[in-house]
Amino acid sequence: MAEKPNRSSLIASRIERLSVLTPQRLTFPRPLEAAFEAKTGPGRCKHLWMEGLLAILIFNLFFLVDHLAPSAVFQRALFVRLGIITPLALIVNFLVLRQPGKIFRESGIATIVAWSG
Repeated sequence: MAEKPNRSSLIASRIERLSVLTPQRLTFPRPLEAAFEAKTGPGRCKHLWMEGLLAILIFNLFFLVDHLAPSAVFQRALFVRLGIITPLALIVNFLVLRQPGKIFRESGIATIVAWSG
């Protein structure tokens, strides 16, 4: 009976095989990728949740600078920050805490960051 290769040998063989190819889409074997996600996913969700709360707080602290702007600019900033971006960011942040799949986790955070810029 053949012995199952360990993760280190899977990684080494994949790197060796891909090192001679021209760069294309680099992927790990599905079992290795699944094991990595299972091991790191929950911790990444918790980390992103804490960073998300801090980012939302800092994002809303920009009201101090917005307050120096003319009234119309401040009112628009107030609406955009508190009426649109902050609620969406809180929703995504809450959903990340529930440990969604990696696609939603990463794209959700990236989308909120892009919208807030």
